[in-house]
Amino acid sequence: MATILLAEQSIPLGVRIEDCLAGMGYRVVSAADAELVCMVKNHSFDMIIWAVGCFDENVQKIFEQVRKFSDVPVLGIWPKEQESEEAEPEEVAPEEAKDRQNGRNGVSVGGQGSPLDAMLRLPLDREKLEEKVSYYMREAYKRSHDMRLYQYKGLKMSGGSIKKVEMNHKGLDLTVKEYMILSLLMRHRNRIYTKASLYEAVWRQPYTGDDNAVKIHISNLRSKLKKVDPDTKYIETVWGLGYRLSQN
Repeated sequence: MATILLAEQSIPLGVRIEDCLAGMGYRVVSAADAELVCMVKNHSFDMIIWAVGCFDENVQKIFEQVRKFSDVPVLGIWPKEQESEEAEPEEVAPEEAKDRQNGRNGVSVGGQGSPLDAMLRLPLDREKLEEKVSYYMREAYKRSHDMRLYQYKGLKMSGGSIKKVEMNHKGLDLTVKEYMILSLLMRHRNRIYTKASLYEAVWRQPYTGDDNAVKIHISNLRSKLKKVDPDTKYIETVWGLGYRLSQN
């Protein structure tokens, strides 16, 4: 079951978003926006819905931190009444928002100063909410089941039903979990995966604090990569945060 993180500031919502999303078959986890970074750092979500009062510097900073650990779509809920001096966000159609996905690393993609992927105004229209959520969930499914070839340095990986990994034209024999870990890192090159988020994304179980399984699989994966290409670093540890593809 897909999971949506619902983050809220202290603004009244026109409908019960949780009930609407649950009715669509999604699991909803609610949190205050102050907890947003911690939640995406330690758990895996398929989408974020963020109800904000205004897009100020603090919201931008939170979003930039979120993007270090997650690149899932973020749908903003914007209050109807605005002060005259505040810039209003642009309403972005799903098709147009798709073209803006390449600017997700903290760059404004939702309009004037808005870093979000798409916007909805209060009071919420249930049909519009369902339309946007369904659209972004379909896009997320397509990305996770695509057939593209990913390449990084001497490493090549094919997705979809034909799962194949090569390094310097030599095949790599990976376990299912090793393949899934490497696939996440390859598809989301700038994202930092904590042990908790890796565990929940790969094992599809709640993280209980035992990171031994993740550490063993990362170690084995590094050993297999190093055996074929000993002079190149592919996976780096970001101290105190987690793992990502090497930035060097």
